Amino acid sequence: GMFARILPAIIAILCALPSFAQATFDAQSSVQDILTSVAPTTTFPHTTTTATNRILLVGVHMNLRNATGTTVTSITYAGQPLTFLDAITDAAPDTRTEVWYRLNPATGTNNIIVTAGGITPGQNVESVSSATTFSNADQSAPLSATNIGVNDPAALTLAGTTTTDVVLSYISARETVT
Repeated sequence: GMFARILPAIIAILCALPSFAQATFDAQSSVQDILTSVAPTTTFPHTTTTATNRILLVGVHMNLRNATGTTVTSITYAGQPLTFLDAITDAAPDTRTEVWYRLNPATGTNNIIVTAGGITPGQNVESVSSATTFSNADQSAPLSATNIGVNDPAALTLAGTTTTDVVLSYISARETVT
C-alpha cells in the first residue's frame, strides 16, 4: 500500500530586540536549486533596507538522498561571510536544514552565495535557500534562543520569549511514498 510520512525538521530562532523598538520585517527571497560536486553553489539576489540595526537570516534546506555527508560550508552576502547558527539532520538521514546569519548586512540588492561540501561525484542535493532581513534587531545579542526538533506531528517549544521578541521558524518536511 501507499502512505505518506512527513518528518518535519524545525528550527526556531528568537531575535532579541532593543527594548525601545519592535523588529521590522524588511524582505524575503528564496531559490530552489540542485547542488552537485561540480556545481556545489547556489546564488540568488536579496535586497536589504537602509534602516538601522539590520539582521540577515539565511535558511538552507537540503534533500540529502544519497549525499548524506552534505553540509553548508559557507554563505556570503555581498561578499561578506555569514555566521553559522544551528542545524538539524533527520534520523534517516533524508533532510538537513541549516541557519546562518549576518549583523548589519550590506544595503541594496546583493547576491547571496551558498556553498555546500561533502557531495561526491554522481550525487545531487535538492535545496531550497531563503533569506530574510529585519531592522531594529539588537546588535549586541541578536539571537538569544534556538531550538530544534524532529517530530511527527510537528511540535516545538521555545523558552525565554517576551512580548517584544520576534520568533522566526524554518520548517522542512520530506514526504516518502512506499
